Amino acid sequence: MTAFVPIVEGHGEVLSVEKLLWRVARDANPAAAIHVNPPIRVKAGAFCHDASTRSRVVR
Repeated sequence: MTAFVPIVEGHGEVLSVEKLLWRVARDANPAAAIHVNPPIRVKAGAFCHDASTRSRVVR
């Protein structure tokens, strides 16, 4: 089983990322088993430009 922990910026992405990942996985390999963890919400600017924010989110 493949597990995903999506990192997103906005409210709309939080609501849609799980469905999007399921669709992509199904199209790539219909037999694949995936688990989508709740998304981590981070501002894009902080994630891209602040190393301490990035290190807290990506382990």
